[in-house]
Amino acid sequence: MKSRTLSLIALTIIPVALVGAALWWAAGLVPECSNTMLSAQDSPDASQSLVIFARDCGSAGLNTQAVIMPTGGTLEGDATGFLAIEGRHDLAARWDAYGNLEITLPPDAQIVQQQDEAAGVSIIYN
Repeated sequence: MKSRTLSLIALTIIPVALVGAALWWAAGLVPECSNTMLSAQDSPDASQSLVIFARDCGSAGLNTQAVIMPTGGTLEGDATGFLAIEGRHDLAARWDAYGNLEITLPPDAQIVQQQDEAAGVSIIYN
């Protein structure tokens, strides 16, 4: 009886420990990223902001992104932009009189993601 109880405990604890160790190891494979806000510009009606930020994921790389968010919102760590460019770049951007965004891309930009519309705003690239 005592041997059977110990066997059942071992059969319960060992798989749980193995799964926990595997998850702990796998979590180390996912890079931790940090965002640094580079600039923010409010829309003409002040309801939204264009936020340009640099995302640094350590050995996974650095990129520059742009996101539209509510004015006064917080840039979350997992924010995903409508524009992503490899490396760190200063982007020239402005809101036009119609509420569109105009963004001038660096000539050597390696674009990872580029959308023509985000959060109901048309985006014009130069």
